[in-house]
Amino acid sequence: MGFWLCLVGGLQARFGAWGQVGTDTIWLVANHEAATKAIIVCSYFFVCSFAITMGPVSWTYPAELYSLKIRGKAVSLATATNWAFNTALAFAVPPGLASIAWKTYFIFATFNFAACIHIFFMYPETVGRTLEEVEEIFQQGHVFTAWKIGREVGKKTVHEVIAKDKVVHRESLDEKSSA
Repeated sequence: MGFWLCLVGGLQARFGAWGQVGTDTIWLVANHEAATKAIIVCSYFFVCSFAITMGPVSWTYPAELYSLKIRGKAVSLATATNWAFNTALAFAVPPGLASIAWKTYFIFATFNFAACIHIFFMYPETVGRTLEEVEEIFQQGHVFTAWKIGREVGKKTVHEVIAKDKVVHRESLDEKSSA
């Protein structure tokens, strides 16, 4: 995604200039049909790459991370945070484009590259794992080593799951009897 943003910003920097549209001063790419088409294509590629990568992550990843006990509240908080930042962007981007024009794309590209590094180090893969297995990953404390988490981490045999359920059930009975 950052790659496409850099291309859009670079093309606008090379072929654009400040111009007047009505009473507004805006950054324009005029008399460069190929550059204009390239900007449009790169913008579409950015949207496509976002739609198949980070777009769904803010909705799916929180639901895969939290146990059933707190999942509803955690996903609600994640969704509210997502909307709050989207609202902030809706207010911040137009003034950014109006004042620094094509440089806005490089700011967002920088954030995209930083997010890539952050995700590599901090987000463990959850595909094909149960909620219990994901919880085991976090209990083991894999800080800054998400890429090192093997497929076997958190995996349990049927006998281990049954034994753990018996212990949990026994502990809950003890808590109820003492209350």
